Amino acid sequence: MNATSLKSRIQKHLPGWITPLAKSVWSNVATLSCFASDYGSFRRFYGKPSRRDRDVDRANLIKTYHVIEKGLSLQTPRPNFGRDVRERLFVYLTTYIHRWGHDQTTRIALNVLESYCQFSEACGFPMEVERDRMEQLQMHGDAAHGCEIAGGTVDLTSESAQRDGTTDFLRMAQARHSLRNFQDKAIDPALIRRAVEIATHAPSACNRQAWHVYAFSDPAKKQAIMQAQGGSRGFGESAATLLVVASDLRCFSGPNERHQAWVDGSLFSMSLLYALQYLGLGTCPLNCAFYPWEEEKFRKLTGIPRYEPLIMVIAIGHMPRQFKVTVSTRRSVDEVLVLDTPIETAQTFPSVRKT
Repeated sequence: MNATSLKSRIQKHLPGWITPLAKSVWSNVATLSCFASDYGSFRRFYGKPSRRDRDVDRANLIKTYHVIEKGLSLQTPRPNFGRDVRERLFVYLTTYIHRWGHDQTTRIALNVLESYCQFSEACGFPMEVERDRMEQLQMHGDAAHGCEIAGGTVDLTSESAQRDGTTDFLRMAQARHSLRNFQDKAIDPALIRRAVEIATHAPSACNRQAWHVYAFSDPAKKQAIMQAQGGSRGFGESAATLLVVASDLRCFSGPNERHQAWVDGSLFSMSLLYALQYLGLGTCPLNCAFYPWEEEKFRKLTGIPRYEPLIMVIAIGHMPRQFKVTVSTRRSVDEVLVLDTPIETAQTFPSVRKT
């Protein structure tokens, strides 16, 4: 007697109210288990400033200097703006350099401060004290060779911005489909590196760029990962490589940022999907909607640490000459878009519907 028939026989002899109650209890227990796991991970790994960790210190440094960059990029920055942020940046920069020495992040931060000083001096505010502090920080290790690393702002024109943004994105967006049929052909790692490089231009909260990508091409490892993921039956084995996108929870601080790792990781993932498509590869994004015990199994297989929330798995491969995709009809704009004021002037745009 198999398990299914035994289960059916047991249910047949139980009162009618038992099965719905059991399902309800299981649903509540599973929900509480998921929330408890999320709560434990956040309490353990979120990037509180008191944590002595290089990635946490770097995230705090980037987040702070990016506030100054945003201020400098305004149409008319307020003279001597952000004095409290400036002071906090000096504190974080001093701590980081004393703990970890100079690297690209500290050099960018120093260049941001240089841009800030130049702006303030042009507005008539003396910056001698700030420049002395910057000089002292530069003396702790070799920071001079990083001068070429930009920080602050860069001037662009509307002409150049519009010219650079006129690639046919509409056609590319309409052509993106989840592929479930790949050629039996390995992918050059250089192509994957290029796609990830393109995707790193995705936005992130205060430019913290907390994302990571794990690539798996070994057949046995791929099979085990796809079985653990559970959503690729019938095609997973044909993918040349599996990419797992994760985001570092330690780069975010405070309960109000508890979802930001997923937000930033998702923005990166979409950019990665488009980058892979731009480079001629087929993709199929797969979710990481695990119960805690499933997630633990997945992490053991991939070696991804617990402090990195799993965003998605992307199966990738070379497209075959001919293949089928699902229609995947999209919701209408009226179902998606909520306007606070009605549209008074009708303007015609090319259709963006995917059918």
